[in-house]
Amino acid sequence: AEIGALQPRQAALMHQAHLYEQNIQSVLRLCLGSSQIKDDEIAEGIRRALCRITGLDDFNRVKKQLIELQSGIYSLFRDVIEKPAEKLSKNNDQ
Repeated sequence: AEIGALQPRQAALMHQAHLYEQNIQSVLRLCLGSSQIKDDEIAEGIRRALCRITGLDDFNRVKKQLIELQSGIYSLFRDVIEKPAEKLSKNNDQ
């Protein structure tokens, strides 16, 4: 946002998403290592830890918030990267 590439709200969304995913990833790495695990296999203690670090009171809300942040970041990617690139590509084809 400081150099004008992103609007302040876009930069804030990216910062929030980064911190949220970094916190979740840190707990999962410490508890599970690199193993793949499904939602229904996550121990209750890990679910509580994820709730604590995200400030939410329910594991389903943690998942919902993660999905919403990921969706917001993808929309931002579309607006900042994909759409301008598509427009540039169309202009170059003419």
